Amino acid sequence: MDTVKTISAQVERLPLNLQEEVLHFVRNLIMRNRLKAGGKECSRDTEKPCRSILELRGLGKHLWKDTSVKEYINAERDAWDG
Repeated sequence: MDTVKTISAQVERLPLNLQEEVLHFVRNLIMRNRLKAGGKECSRDTEKPCRSILELRGLGKHLWKDTSVKEYINAERDAWDG
């Protein structure tokens, strides 16, 4: 028996709530694998490449280079007080 059939047979013996937990776990593994692959591990049913949120890291960094974090936070807090 191949691995997929073995897993399927074992999962079918579980109650429905545990089957759903296994499905959630498998989906989590798939997402972690995609992130490790930099979004290159994608579904084969789409022609669009999968993208990772990690690709956005550092985007817009230049907009904040001359801004003091402390001054920005204080200005925001002052604005809350009206």
